[in-house]
Amino acid sequence: MSIYSDQLQTLTNQLVTEVGQLETAVAASDTAGITTAANSIQTTLNSINTLITSTDVPPDDTMVLQITNDLLALSNQLQTAITAADTAGIKTASDALGATTTTFSQCVTRMGQWMPSVFHPSVPMPIR
Repeated sequence: MSIYSDQLQTLTNQLVTEVGQLETAVAASDTAGITTAANSIQTTLNSINTLITSTDVPPDDTMVLQITNDLLALSNQLQTAITAADTAGIKTASDALGATTTTFSQCVTRMGQWMPSVFHPSVPMPIR
């Protein structure tokens, strides 16, 4: 059994979009946009974390769970910077969220690509 699912892929795609919105808001110094994006990111990350930790596979040592924990920590760092109106802290956390989200998205996408078609019927089995 794998922690990969279509739901995880959907949430990952959503996270990538939300982080893009955050980066746009940060570049525009749009305080309301930053707050909205940060809240959306936090909600999506909580959903991803719940999904991963509720699978049958013990995810204690998986890279995806570690990256999820890193993203949650960065999201908390961003929320702290927003509360403190720390512009530099917001930019730092936003940049780190962007880079880490890219890594997370690549991991999830690769998991999906390597899923046997028995578990993920939309991906054909490679011909050997």
